[in-house]
Amino acid sequence: MWSRDSRSLLMHVNGHQFDGGRVEIYRLGATRSSTIANDPGFFFAPAWTLDNDEVFYVTQPPIAGARPTGEDLANHVVRMFVDGAASQVLSEEPASLIRMVRAPTNNQVAYMIQGVDSGSIRGSLSLIDENGEATLITDLGLNVLTFFWSPDGKQIAYLSQRPSSVSVLQTWHIFDVDSETTRSLTTFQPSDTFVRFQLFFDAFVDSFSPWSSDGTCLLYGSDDGVYTLDVAAGQTTRIADGEWGVWIGG
Repeated sequence: MWSRDSRSLLMHVNGHQFDGGRVEIYRLGATRSSTIANDPGFFFAPAWTLDNDEVFYVTQPPIAGARPTGEDLANHVVRMFVDGAASQVLSEEPASLIRMVRAPTNNQVAYMIQGVDSGSIRGSLSLIDENGEATLITDLGLNVLTFFWSPDGKQIAYLSQRPSSVSVLQTWHIFDVDSETTRSLTTFQPSDTFVRFQLFFDAFVDSFSPWSSDGTCLLYGSDDGVYTLDVAAGQTTRIADGEWGVWIGG
């Protein structure tokens, strides 16, 4: 992830391993990147704080034994200064994997849990406020597949699928951060392309969002075409054939 001045790149290296992972910063002009943490867990993308003085990442406490299993995972969301001088554990999640994204306008962090026994990228969604307090914002009976902050950081759009469902139907939900309320909107069958994209939503945060730039609509791919969803009215509109769409311009 690039810093705001586009002169530093925050990276998670070897994130597919139980050990050997690193959080590193590469600064333009340097001959090599510098390691700021040696304990990251299984997650895709770290994040800068808004002022770029600190970073958010997911840490995995040391695992005893030569053959660790999924039950040994215990991911913690951590906030740390870029010089490694101090860190703060914001949330602890046993036997789980974490996918996190910082809000675009402040230092709130939303994160999704993937239980290690599920074998799929689904789970509950939580929000860490600017005071470092974590709160569950979804029903425990709801499997969250992916989530996206609105451009103003006031809403979170997320997709869910009921755990008992044998279909691939997904539902859009909108969580309002200020009122702490959720509205469930349209249910649809996603296109194959849109499903594949959901696997890496947190790594694509700087390059793609289904939100329109004014935060009024979502753009998504269904099995019968590309749709927009007016989040205030809850109204869907089919706009084209195809499997996936991308907004143009700001």
